[in-house]
Amino acid sequence: SFLLKASEVASASLCPNPFQSMTHPRTTREPLRVFSLILLLHALVLPSCTAGIVGGVVLPHGDFAFDPSLVRGKNGSMQLHNASFEAGKWLISLSPDVVIIVTPHGMELSTDYLIYQNTELSGCAELGGDLHNSTFPTYKVCRNLSTDSAAADLIVFKAREAGLPVTGIKGFANSLPLPISWGEILPFEYLNSSKPKVVILSVPYSRYNHSTDMVPTLVQLGREIGFILEGDKKRYGMVISADLAHTHEASGPYGFCECAEPFDTSVALWAKSMKSTYLREQARKEQELGAKSCG
Repeated sequence: SFLLKASEVASASLCPNPFQSMTHPRTTREPLRVFSLILLLHALVLPSCTAGIVGGVVLPHGDFAFDPSLVRGKNGSMQLHNASFEAGKWLISLSPDVVIIVTPHGMELSTDYLIYQNTELSGCAELGGDLHNSTFPTYKVCRNLSTDSAAADLIVFKAREAGLPVTGIKGFANSLPLPISWGEILPFEYLNSSKPKVVILSVPYSRYNHSTDMVPTLVQLGREIGFILEGDKKRYGMVISADLAHTHEASGPYGFCECAEPFDTSVALWAKSMKSTYLREQARKEQELGAKSCG
C-alpha cells in the first residue's frame, strides 16, 4: 500500500504540482490524468493558488491499517498506520476549512456520483470484521461530521451544469443525519481533528463491474471540481478513501490473482513519478485482470 501527499499550493506561476509522492516530490504544473477510483485527487486542475484545493492525501479505510493490533502489527500494518496519521497531520497543517472525502463505501447510486447534502452526518465503523473470524470481539469507532452545505450545493449545481453525472441527496427533511461508516470515518480519523467541515462524494456501484470504463468520466469530474473550487476563497483538503488490490492471497475472501502485486506496484510508481501512464495503462490493465482495488 502507499500514501500520497500533496504539497501546498503557493502561487499561480510558481506553484509546485499539488499532487506529490511522500518520497519523491516533483515540481510540474502539467494537469494530471488518472486511473479509476483513486480519482478526484489526481485529475484536479488548479490554475490558481489563492485558495481552492490546498492539498490532498490518499488514506486507507481498512481495519488493519487503522488498528494493527488486529493482525499483531504484521505485514506492514504498523508502518501504514503511522504513515496514515503522518499524512493526516500534514493535511490538517494546511488549515483546510473543508475536507472533501471521496468514498467507495458510502451510499451508492447505480451510475451517478453522489454528494451528501444533509447538514449533519453520523455513524460508526465496526472494526475486526475484516478478520472474518466470528469469535473475534469487534468494536466500533463512531463519528459525527458536519457538511459544508454551500460547498456541497455548489459542486452539485456546477457539475450538473457541466453535464456530469452528479446527484445530491438530502434525507429525512434534513432533520436527521445521513449515515456514514468505515469508508468515510476511518480516513477522517487519521486527520485527528474535528474542525473542518466535510463534503462527502460517493462513487457509484457500477465500479464493481465497470471501474475501468469509468475513467473518462472520472477525469472530467476531477477537472471540473478543481475548476469549481478554484473560485472559492475557502481552503479545501482532499481525502481519497482507498485500499489497493484485494487479491494477494488465495486464502483471503477475494482469492488470488497474479495481477495484485503488479497493480500495487503500478500505483506506487505513479505516486512516486506522477506519470499518468502507470495508472491509465498499467494499473488499469491489472484492474481488468482482477486486482479488485477499491478507492
